[in-house]
Amino acid sequence: MEDLIGKSKKYPGAEHKGRGRGYNKSALVIVDEVGYTPIDREECNLFFRFIANRYETASSIITSNKAFSDWTELFHDPVIVTAFLDRLHRETRKRVRSMNA
Repeated sequence: MEDLIGKSKKYPGAEHKGRGRGYNKSALVIVDEVGYTPIDREECNLFFRFIANRYETASSIITSNKAFSDWTELFHDPVIVTAFLDRLHRETRKRVRSMNA
């Protein structure tokens, strides 16, 4: 997660063009240990934008040793946590349904 946030800070707008785009163009990104290191509000927003940009277009796997109920403390904003989990959950349901069809 540290590398992802670092590149998002270094190359703002990289989801659309240029350097630092690797995470955004990958078919699958695994973000390991979410919550292992603290993040500030700006980093929280960058991570949310990353997930929102990949939503419905690519696969993301998120691992964490924190319970979902603890994510509000980690991401500083219950609204962002709800939107973040909603995007992850909806996409998971869609992909499972299409695999079973």
